[in-house]
Amino acid sequence: MASDLKKEFERIKTSKEFKQLNKNSYLSSCFLIDDKDAFWQFDFYNPDQDNIMIFICKEKIEVKGPENVLKEKSSIVEKLDLTKIKINFDKAIKKISEFKAKKYKNINIDKTFVILQTIDKKILWNISYLTQGKILNIRLDAISGKILEHRLEQMIKF
Repeated sequence: MASDLKKEFERIKTSKEFKQLNKNSYLSSCFLIDDKDAFWQFDFYNPDQDNIMIFICKEKIEVKGPENVLKEKSSIVEKLDLTKIKINFDKAIKKISEFKAKKYKNINIDKTFVILQTIDKKILWNISYLTQGKILNIRLDAISGKILEHRLEQMIKF
């Protein structure tokens, strides 16, 4: 299972790689593929260059980038403030798993993708399950713990 998100973020902030980051850059999202070798990836957005630097928390911190941002030209990449989160990763997975067991009980999960991000000023756990040619996406408010949205679609439509 994934290590503690906030501890990994602190580890990044004290790294020499982080100290070389553009001073205008800010945390925009955290990403995880949930499997036995799971590790957090932290994306820092640079508004001056409209790109991201990716910090991967393996045993040694790896840095990738700069990378292009997947967004529409006119959209804004919102800042992610980890201090505001009240529902941590384990609670989010538990809450979403309980919801999934009731609403989507006959679905077998092949892979789980987790993104923590801010959308429309709401911090969300955006969790996608890859399953039999479909994607189940569930968004949970990281402050209130409320399920905000869920959908099951063919992978091609997603």
